Amino acid sequence: MMMTTHHLRYLLLPLLLSSLLVHAQDNQDKPAHSAPTEANPATTQEPVEHEQVTETPAESEAAGKEPEASSGSESGSEIAEPAQPAEASSEAKTAAVTAELETLQTQLAEAQQQNTELTAQLEEAKAARDELQTQLSEAQQATSELQSQLTDAATKQADLDNQLAALQAEHDALVTERDGLQEELTTHQTELQQAQQALSDLNTQHDELTTRTARLEAELEEAKTRTHTVGPGESLSEIATRYYGNGDRWTEIHEANSAIIIDPNILEAGMELKIP
Repeated sequence: MMMTTHHLRYLLLPLLLSSLLVHAQDNQDKPAHSAPTEANPATTQEPVEHEQVTETPAESEAAGKEPEASSGSESGSEIAEPAQPAEASSEAKTAAVTAELETLQTQLAEAQQQNTELTAQLEEAKAARDELQTQLSEAQQATSELQSQLTDAATKQADLDNQLAALQAEHDALVTERDGLQEELTTHQTELQQAQQALSDLNTQHDELTTRTARLEAELEEAKTRTHTVGPGESLSEIATRYYGNGDRWTEIHEANSAIIIDPNILEAGMELKIP
């Protein structure tokens, strides 16, 4: 709006100055045509007298004339006096118009200076606008690229969320499997402890059996080397009862000594028999 007002002022000021110059020129030419001449006072007197008849005091005062004291004055000097205030008024108007013209010229110069400055400011504003438009275009391009990157990031985020959900499900399954394996491990550890205890018991039993076996082997070796001297009237059943606690095992003694016992019912006193 400010730019439009200044431009209107620049367009109207030359027209106004031309109008004021024409008006000033008219005011300068008007007293020369209306001033009465002294060469023919008679010819100018009648119009003056006609004006004195038709003019009122108010009209005379509005025209810058002083009301005449008497309408019957016929002096030539009194008729020529009203032209002087009109000429002074015209000169005052001309001076006022000239002063106003100078003021307007000053204002026009200032307006032209302002117009130059505003034109420079306008060019700067246009350059700034172009730069801002370029920056805006670059910003829009960057925004478009960022939006594309954001879309890609959102897609990747969705993929990562899906992968995370799958990994979470797998993790939960592994946790469940781990808990099951932990229970199995606890069970196996209990079974292992029980097995170890059983093994310890078996080791103890083995040690006992080893000791017993060693003792039995020793007794067996001792039994293999035992001998009995047959007393008078002894029988194989008596000897078996003595060594085995069972007389029916006499056959074992007979078999072990078959080389020297011809008849199991007849034993000679003094015979050395092996007691298996």
